Amino acid sequence: MTFDFLDKSFGLPPDYLKKGLGITDKKYPNITIDSWAKNTQENPGAMLEKTKKLIQDFENPAPPETPPNI
Repeated sequence: MTFDFLDKSFGLPPDYLKKGLGITDKKYPNITIDSWAKNTQENPGAMLEKTKKLIQDFENPAPPETPPNI
């Protein structure tokens, strides 16, 4: 699947995954996770997991830290 598909499916900002994964390919977002993994010589499964984590972090951002009671 392409990064464009993921951006649209999950309502991600256009450069969110590009920045998060350090993608420099000029064809972005019209490249697949697998092709980017091969381009960077990374395990496709590991690239998929990184992509999933970024999407999960976007959908469920960490709550702001509560300031200590003074």
